[in-house]
This record gives sequence, C-alpha cells and structure tokens, in this order.
Amino acid sequence: MKKKIPKIILILSFVLYAFVLLYGVYSAFAGFTFFSTVYGVEAFVGAIILALWILCSIPVIPVCLIYQTAYFLKRKCNIEDNTLKIIKKIVLLISFLPYTFVLIYGIYSAFAGFRDIGHTIYGVNAFCEAVVEETKYLCFYPVIPPCLAYQLVCLISLIIKKHTIKNPISKLREIFYL
Repeated sequence: MKKKIPKIILILSFVLYAFVLLYGVYSAFAGFTFFSTVYGVEAFVGAIILALWILCSIPVIPVCLIYQTAYFLKRKCNIEDNTLKIIKKIVLLISFLPYTFVLIYGIYSAFAGFRDIGHTIYGVNAFCEAVVEETKYLCFYPVIPPCLAYQLVCLISLIIKKHTIKNPISKLREIFYL
C-alpha cells in the first residue's frame, strides 16, 4: 500500500490538466467571454490560458509540477539521492531570485527615483512604492506564487524529516499554532 500512494498522488496531479483541457473544449463549443464572446479555436486557447493563469496564481499547478518532477527524477531517471538533494538546493536558491530582484529594484528606486503618475518620488516612499508595485506585477504574472509554493513544500518536508513522528500533521499544528 505504501508504494501505491505516490503513484495515486501522481495520477491525481495529472487530473488537473485534464480538467483544464475539458474546460477548453467546453468553451470552444459553448463560447468563451472575456471582453467579447468567441467560439472555436480562439475560445479553446483563451479558456486554457485563463485556467492555467488562475491555477498558477493560486499555486496549484506549481505544486503538481514539483511533485511530478520529483517523482520522475527519483523513480524513473535513477538519480541518486545526493544528486537530487543538490538539484533541490539549487532550485530552492533560484526560487528566492524574484524577492532579491524586488529588493534590489526598491533600493535602486530609493536613490534614482520611482516614477509615479505624474511625478517622481525618492527615498523611503520610493522604496515602498517600488517594492509594492513589483510584487504586484510578479504576482499578476505568476512568478512569486510558484516560488512560494516550492519554498513551502521544502519547509514542510524539512520539518517532517527533522521531526520523525507518527503524526506529522499534529506537529505542524503545534509549530504553526493551528
């Protein structure tokens, strides 16, 4: 039973993609309305793009992709555990790049100025405005949600590994005061 659970989770993670495709097919025949109603291939593509964008903004697809990648790397590609740990650490470091970019852009804007509607601001106000604006852009174009999802998955797996207990959910509740 223990060996079948990862396969069942893998199959369930692919169900999401089937849902997106079915939504696209439904929209192709029923019509897709964003700004105006379209049918056929345009509706199919528009519905799929919208569904994928929504599911990436709430980190559903990134979590599924992380699980699928880890499953195939570990089970199908015969990658050793040490190599997999190195890959995980590299991807974890890369997932912090958007936050680094936002902070660097905020510092740059504090000194060089941040162009707001009709005027330029400097200093702490420019830093705050730049950080908020760039964070909004990186959430709108789903960059930060997948990175945050991966960081949460790494954090939870680290907590579960460090505290080898019978019931990891109760330990998470204890740690996060749930």
